[in-house]
Amino acid sequence: MFFHLGYLPNGYLGVDVFFVISGYLITGIIYNQSLRNEFSILNFYKKRIRRIIPLVTFSVIVSLIIGLLVMLPNDLENLAQSIIATNLFSNNIIQAITTKDYWNIINEYKPLMHTWSLAIEEQYYILYPFIFFGIKKSKYIILTISLFTIISLVLFFMPFSEELKFYYLPFRFFELSFGGLLAIILNGKLFKSNYGFIFIMLLILIMTFDFGLSNDLLILFTVILSCSILVSENNLNKISNLILQNKFFVFAGKISFSLYMWHQICYSYTRYFITNHFDFQTSSILLILVFLLSVFSYYWIEQPFRNKKIFSNKKAISIILFFTFLTTIISFVIYEKGGLIRDVPQLSLSLGKHNDPKVHEKYNDRNYLLNKDFESKDKIKVLVIGDSFSRDWINILIESDFSKRLEISYLELFLSANFNENYLLTKRVKNADIIFVSRLDLKDTQKYMIPISKTYCIGDKNFGENNGIFYNSSNIDFCYKKTKPSKKVVLRNLELKSQWKKNAFIDLLDLIKD
Repeated sequence: MFFHLGYLPNGYLGVDVFFVISGYLITGIIYNQSLRNEFSILNFYKKRIRRIIPLVTFSVIVSLIIGLLVMLPNDLENLAQSIIATNLFSNNIIQAITTKDYWNIINEYKPLMHTWSLAIEEQYYILYPFIFFGIKKSKYIILTISLFTIISLVLFFMPFSEELKFYYLPFRFFELSFGGLLAIILNGKLFKSNYGFIFIMLLILIMTFDFGLSNDLLILFTVILSCSILVSENNLNKISNLILQNKFFVFAGKISFSLYMWHQICYSYTRYFITNHFDFQTSSILLILVFLLSVFSYYWIEQPFRNKKIFSNKKAISIILFFTFLTTIISFVIYEKGGLIRDVPQLSLSLGKHNDPKVHEKYNDRNYLLNKDFESKDKIKVLVIGDSFSRDWINILIESDFSKRLEISYLELFLSANFNENYLLTKRVKNADIIFVSRLDLKDTQKYMIPISKTYCIGDKNFGENNGIFYNSSNIDFCYKKTKPSKKVVLRNLELKSQWKKNAFIDLLDLIKD
């Protein structure tokens, strides 16, 4: 919760602590029931459904209603996609395919971004019980889980892309299974240890320093420390009593699932249509709001659905299925419409005119069609090399007064693995009169064999983090609105400007900044 507010840079490791605890508790439940021949996969699924899905469904409904009221088409389309993925226990997969980078600023504006970890948990719940269903002897269960744990650890430390290692269950399984193996091997036995020291080490790791460790090692040490705490005899420890066993934190533990579900929804919509600058006052108000919502949902959603006297299995599952199906269908329709459910005059989009909500993307992406060799003999041959920023620069050239005098050719920056052997690049660079490159370091022109003498660098640009604030503003005179560009982008722009000669650098930010 604090990590998503912008505090505690290592706060994301809380998810890893949770995975260890979850593996420990769930395995303990399944294993002990298996020993007594009382374990039923069907009953296990029913309990998990009653425990998790009602609140998830309610949160999805609230997110969808608010999104319908305040979101721009593209953002609403993304929300619809997230709702479908959340309902199908697969938001981790969608995140890995689309955003990829967990730390991408765009995630701060996604109300259901955080359900990626819930999706991993749900996938684990679906698959894990079959280990116990098919294997009866304790030693074979331990061997099987150990084998999967080793495979998961090997995968985790292999050079796979970061989004795969972060978002997919096979790379995360060892965190859950470490806790699970402890539950089976120790079977409730605890050790006397320097619990206070271990607990402080975990807090330091999560709250402050990274000690220069890679993300992989940070996660591994977090898992080891979490396991150490789980098997420590800590009832008589003063630190434990003070921090973990006081009434407030025990209650926070009870409502922790609600806290988890509500915090990102509250944060993202606050950023979207109220303010995207979280000072201490705003953060405090949000924490109070999340806490109040969590108390409400714990007593009025979570608890009633766990009580068979209030909701029988048939009634509970019927209600869940109905609303899950409803939100999925509504979200699918929104996704098919590209998020365009009302007129958006700010973007010149109208339902009545059957506008394409992706018209702005297509306006930029049409320039892929210019990926061709030069043909004209009497026009100025302009080669533009880069990505979407370069394609947008082409739009500037096309809409300029001298567009008729230009023949433009476009080339994706990373067209192949080896630019030195790239025939297209070599040929077009040779034939071009003028070359534009987007956000390219000066030293890389040699690597790609681009002559500096006829090359210009297009600088970076950024128009703030999200347009939701402007869209929901009561003041419709957008010409007088201001937004802060990303500090990272500004610094990168200045870095490029210092590398390239003044006349060879096109500073787009300088043209529009206050």
